[in-house]
Amino acid sequence: FAYLAAVTKRLEFSSGILVLPQRQTALVARQAADLDLLSGGRLTLGVGPGWNYVEYQALGTDFHTRGKRLNEQVGLLRELWSGKVVDFEGQFHRVDRAALNPAPKRQIPVFIGGFADAAFRRGAKLGDGFIFADGYGDVFECLATIDRYLDEEGRDRSKFGKHLLMVKVPDGQEAVDRARRWMDAGGTHVSIEPQRRGFTTLEAHLDFMRRSTDDFRKAGLLAD
Repeated sequence: FAYLAAVTKRLEFSSGILVLPQRQTALVARQAADLDLLSGGRLTLGVGPGWNYVEYQALGTDFHTRGKRLNEQVGLLRELWSGKVVDFEGQFHRVDRAALNPAPKRQIPVFIGGFADAAFRRGAKLGDGFIFADGYGDVFECLATIDRYLDEEGRDRSKFGKHLLMVKVPDGQEAVDRARRWMDAGGTHVSIEPQRRGFTTLEAHLDFMRRSTDDFRKAGLLAD
């Protein structure tokens, strides 16, 4: 992302997703702040709890407390990004009068990812938005669930990001139709990726992205 930030001007960057409970919160805060500063505020930090206990076991981290840890991490990230001296003591973290220098010039948006009801509740309560993975359940039902939880939290739906990651959707007109339906339903972002499509060369991946870009632009879903 840092390299791409240096050679682009408008391209936005989103991690989709970073398994945050496997990582040191202060280090993530520093790395994200640096990237946001270098890119001129083009980063969205997508985070989630992960699902693979083997990863947690290999890193010496407790798999069973990952949800609670993630909840605490999101709040601590925002405190560290404030630029103020932070004195924080939680269940998993102790920050003794420390600050990021330089701090980011804004609060970096945090989008929550996941498939379970707990993830939807977490996103509505703590996130600036949510990353939905198409192909893992009905994303439009998931969107309705998020909206319901946002209402319960008293949050403004129009200020909440809704990012559709099209993982298993074919390209071409079907992808365009899916994206248009998503935007009509209140979605704010759409991504289409070349992974898991059987490509074996770099050029095949690039061709897919060129074709997808052209399809979305012709449909009026991508700015010039």
